Amino acid sequence: MTETQYQPPVDQLLTLGEPESLNKEGWLDYLALGIGPDDIPELIRLATDRQIHDIHVEEYDEDDPTFYAAVHAIRALGQLHAESAAYPLLPLFDEPDDEWIVEELVKVYGMIGPSAIPALASYLRDDSHEVFSRAYASNALAEIAN
Repeated sequence: MTETQYQPPVDQLLTLGEPESLNKEGWLDYLALGIGPDDIPELIRLATDRQIHDIHVEEYDEDDPTFYAAVHAIRALGQLHAESAAYPLLPLFDEPDDEWIVEELVKVYGMIGPSAIPALASYLRDDSHEVFSRAYASNALAEIAN
């Protein structure tokens, strides 16, 4: 459970629990929950919340709905084609123990589209990132191309 407070309607993502589908066509319609473009900053804050990622990596408890909140936030950003999320989400590729998150990021960057290319290119040029992490970022470029 996170101690960080989030504003409605983004706060709903803390209680949704395990996502139904790994396939983006089966994702929950986050816009139907009332989430819209004005919520992008709050979604970015939730997606990158260190406390949530620590729950996801270190304290695995599939019964805790907070465990899945970052995944929901990332997916919502993808559905919103949130161009402003391209740079803030990049550090999530550096979470090698959180394969679910980095695989979701590939799909989400594909949904954000070509406007994310400069952010991904910048990440790929920075050799301080692990090869594995940069491979996921390159997969995101391929997803955009598809």
